[in-house]
Amino acid sequence: MQQVLPRKYRRSIALAFPVRWQADRPYRLASPHGDTLGPYYIDWFPGQQTLGEDWTCAPFDERGVILTPQGGKYHPVRIAQFGLHHHAAWLANGEHRSYEHFVHQARWLRDRHTQSNGIPGAYAYDFPNAPYGADAGWISGMAQGEAISLLLRAAEACPNDGYFDAALAAAQVFRHDVRDGGVCWREGKLLFFEEIAVAPATHILNGNIFAYWGLWDLHRKTGDAWIGGLLGNALETICQTLPLYDAGYWSYYDLLVSKNGHRRVAVLKYHAIHIAQLRVLSAMTSNARLGDVANRWAAYVNDPLCRARMLANTLAGLPERFGTKTDTIPGGAQPLLQ
Repeated sequence: MQQVLPRKYRRSIALAFPVRWQADRPYRLASPHGDTLGPYYIDWFPGQQTLGEDWTCAPFDERGVILTPQGGKYHPVRIAQFGLHHHAAWLANGEHRSYEHFVHQARWLRDRHTQSNGIPGAYAYDFPNAPYGADAGWISGMAQGEAISLLLRAAEACPNDGYFDAALAAAQVFRHDVRDGGVCWREGKLLFFEEIAVAPATHILNGNIFAYWGLWDLHRKTGDAWIGGLLGNALETICQTLPLYDAGYWSYYDLLVSKNGHRRVAVLKYHAIHIAQLRVLSAMTSNARLGDVANRWAAYVNDPLCRARMLANTLAGLPERFGTKTDTIPGGAQPLLQ
């Protein structure tokens, strides 16, 4: 098997068809009190295991910034998450190596944001995301939010090094809709922070919540009314649309529907992230309903029938994914919300 299939394909198969149904994702409940932000609210597995992030054998540039395993490219979300992971590790163990990893990623985010359609503070990807119809140069609400969370923590550690101003700059894309070069999708009172900020917007759940956390962190520091307004609108939207992400036996990754009417459920890794995110968000916003949904989704993992239905959904989507590509935006897929 290892000699026939490249590792990335073996990993995709293992994610889609898990052998171990382990859905516990480390998380920390947020507190709105205190002067410092503390460790980030969710953690990642750094190794090369199925649910891991491939950090342990990752390439780095000459400044200590993590790169993608394939192609050695800068990936803003990967950089921010690596930095947040090591910030939490530094707080826990005081190791200088963790501190260096944390600061190297924060410096890159401080120094490398650009303009998107005249909007400052954007982290543009220099490679495309073809399934979502995103050409090189696309930006991400998830990347912006996680960058804000890391930069604010760097500002606490190094208060005179420009990190706070960089976090303020990174927030500016949230003032603008996707069609204007920002990361917000609006329809009436609905507001999503788009992980892939292109049209049509696909409303990826985990990216929306990660973006929310970044703004929540910034609002704690500034109290700015415009940020508070966004948070209130976005939370209301999450609560209103959350049933659309519930298949009745698993969670959906996004609100995309294939050309043939099929919706793909999340792989176990992202289902587990959804559960952890909702529990954190429930504590963050004092909204018990979100915690109830998290408990229901966690129960799905322990139900053999739900597991079987998840696998059946994945199998049903394979011809579209590897054959006709009709589950992609270029292949004719559309979001449930237009």
